Amino acid sequence: MFKQVEKTTAVQDMIKAAYGDESVPMDDLAVFEAQAVSTRPLRRRNGIYQGAQIGVDVLHAMAASVKGKDGSLPVQRMHNPGIPVGRVVAAAVRPIENGHSALHAVFYMPRRDSDLVNKIDTGVLTDVSVGMLPKQLLCSACGWDYKGTDATLDNLWDCTCANGHVIGTDGVSMRLHGLEAWDELSLVDRGASPGASILPRSRQALAKSPAFEQMLLSRGFDDSVFYLRASATLDVPPPSPPSPPPAPARNPINMDELVTLKAEKIVADRDLLAANTQLTAAQTELTALRAKVADVETKLAAALAVDAVKVKADVEAAGAFIEEVLKASLAATGGKLESLPATIAERISMVRELRAQLAMRVPAGGVARPPETGTGDGSPAAPSFAAFTRK
Repeated sequence: MFKQVEKTTAVQDMIKAAYGDESVPMDDLAVFEAQAVSTRPLRRRNGIYQGAQIGVDVLHAMAASVKGKDGSLPVQRMHNPGIPVGRVVAAAVRPIENGHSALHAVFYMPRRDSDLVNKIDTGVLTDVSVGMLPKQLLCSACGWDYKGTDATLDNLWDCTCANGHVIGTDGVSMRLHGLEAWDELSLVDRGASPGASILPRSRQALAKSPAFEQMLLSRGFDDSVFYLRASATLDVPPPSPPSPPPAPARNPINMDELVTLKAEKIVADRDLLAANTQLTAAQTELTALRAKVADVETKLAAALAVDAVKVKADVEAAGAFIEEVLKASLAATGGKLESLPATIAERISMVRELRAQLAMRVPAGGVARPPETGTGDGSPAAPSFAAFTRK
């Protein structure tokens, strides 16, 4: 009974509310109070939570989220998401040294787990840690949000914000503000937050506070707390699935490692959503471009078909005309030809030769001699150009 909280009427009422049954056997339960987490820098030597500080607004939101049966939180061992060993039934923010604040939590455990209860009572097991997810992870130097829309996984891996401030260098650290979810309180070998431990009776403040009974009756709401807008709701994201057991050489996962994994998952989900949106837009644009290409190809094929018919008609007309000229030239020169050349080029070449012959028979600036009619003088008849007359 060294650390167990006295089960006053107010404490019993809160346990009944969290338990969901008025007939809960109080004698079977052991009740404790713990300083769960504080605003002092976390004991972390590396990673994004090196020296990180949790804002007092986060503590108030965590306290306000513990409300009756739906708000009670599981108590776990070493952040193991298995069967809980207890339940958190009340929480409140208390001032501590040097202007800092701490979150105190009251939880109960079954007495039948006597070994665990005895280890807590005798101080063998003292430290606690929380599993929670903040809304913002701000750079202490510039306020840049590691969970903002422009944040990437590279920022988390490199522990460097978009403005070049490196966590753990020149006093730069993380500032946690807002609350997405508070999932559990864990009994651990060493808490990440300084002073996070199960309190002896001499240090218990929450259960002994004169205002505690009224706070319990109001289910955790305090009129001076204006941070309730950050309270967890029933539709908060569920905890991450269980991780495989760590290798023997590794230390058990602690609070800041759990929050790191959750923060990385949120950033990855956000990047995946943005990539899917861009992919959908690109696919839509590609479909539209393919439709335009098909339309242009159809129009081009139609235009080529029309042009081919026109060209064919023109070629046939030109060929007929050249044939007509060739026949007239042959008649004018008195030439004879068994058959016309097969190609248009050959026919044009023949027309040019016949034109040259005609030019030799007609003097420059003169008039061709009229055709002879056979007067008997032996002179050849002049060529006739009557065939060149176009009708």
